[in-house]
Amino acid sequence: MTHSTDRVRPRARWLVVGVLLVVAFTLTGFGSATVAGASSARQEALERLAGRYAHYDVVAYQGDAMKTLIISYGFTDLDEVDGELVARDSFCFSEHRSDQPIKVQ
Repeated sequence: MTHSTDRVRPRARWLVVGVLLVVAFTLTGFGSATVAGASSARQEALERLAGRYAHYDVVAYQGDAMKTLIISYGFTDLDEVDGELVARDSFCFSEHRSDQPIKVQ
């Protein structure tokens, strides 16, 4: 009687052999077309993502005696610098909301 694990082992060996062959082809340059394609796709993605994004952030606190929110608004600029996506954040203003009579100037 053969167990299901006996039938899986030869398949697992072939899977390992296949993975090793893919790694070997990639390291020896046979996979350079694939690497170039991935590099091109990465470059296209960087170009699509670059730009200016508006955002707001909310920090909330809730206790027994008080509930409060701080809402801040700003921009994030994503720029491509030397093949990397770099984020630069800028703060515009913030608001404070509370269930207490607190005045913020």
